[in-house]
Amino acid sequence: MLALASLPVAAPAAEGAWNGSLALTSDYVLRGISQSYGKLAYQGGLAYHDRAGWYAGTWASSIEPFPYGKRSVEVDGFAGYAWLIGQHWNARANYTRYATVFDKRRVSYDYDEVSVSLGYEDRVAASLSWQPDSTGYSLLGYAHRRPSWAWELSGRQPLAHGFALTASAGYYDTRQLYGAGYGAGSLGLSFARRHAEVTVNRFFTNSIIYRLFDDATADGEWVASLVLRF
Repeated sequence: MLALASLPVAAPAAEGAWNGSLALTSDYVLRGISQSYGKLAYQGGLAYHDRAGWYAGTWASSIEPFPYGKRSVEVDGFAGYAWLIGQHWNARANYTRYATVFDKRRVSYDYDEVSVSLGYEDRVAASLSWQPDSTGYSLLGYAHRRPSWAWELSGRQPLAHGFALTASAGYYDTRQLYGAGYGAGSLGLSFARRHAEVTVNRFFTNSIIYRLFDDATADGEWVASLVLRF
């Protein structure tokens, strides 16, 4: 789950508004990699949107980052602008600061991300993200403050009675970090009723990710999540 998942992409509200979420997930998977080492993660976020389309907020999750597996907390701060293009299309420009607190690792793994996205209603969205100062560890070595890119496509097809099919696919260009990039995606089913949503996702990755993160990969993993929005 990403911080932006709780943000609307339709027309800005007539008045400024707050919204938030609380979530429990069997595994926190980000771009094909388990951030909680296959364990339960607790998550929550809060955001403010003004009527002009500007927004800002924060989102947090418990994590056990590869390769140490020691419990800590990811705290993200984000801000951006969302707008409509015609009747059905929407766009967003976003900045996120990813930070880790209670982290016992000797170096900081905090980084920045700038992204742009284009969507059709709430059905399909494509995004491009740039991380100018990524720091990470893989089985191919350690990388400190190097750039990386992410191209992602996601889709949602509503069904009857609150159900929806979901899918995502992305390519993550980590060649300047580790000398190799990889692909990952997911297929899922969600059920929403009032302020609650339950999702089940199956994650997929290509074989290159095993060379990078071994048992931290989410390839073939089923993940169930419960989200409460307010």
